[in-house]
Amino acid sequence: MSLASGRPIRPKGRQTVPGRDRIRLELPGGAGFGAPEKRNPERVAEDFADGLIDRETAESIYLVALTTDGQVDATRTAALRARA
Repeated sequence: MSLASGRPIRPKGRQTVPGRDRIRLELPGGAGFGAPEKRNPERVAEDFADGLIDRETAESIYLVALTTDGQVDATRTAALRARA
C-alpha cells in the first residue's frame, strides 16, 4: 500500500493523506469467472477499448477477433471459436 505519489504509508494506524494525493491498494486480482473463450465478445471489445487487454490477448485468450476500429469481427471470431 502506498500513495499514488509513490510515498509509502504504514499498513496500520491513523495517517494523513495529503490533498490531491490518494491511497493506492495493490491487491491480488481474481482470475474471473468461467472459461475465457466463452466470454461475451462485446464485453471483450469493451475491455479492449478501455485498455484492459490488447488485441493479441483478445484473440489468443478470449478467441475474439477485433476489427481495426476495435469492433468484434463476428466472422473471424466464429472461426477462432470453432477451432477451439
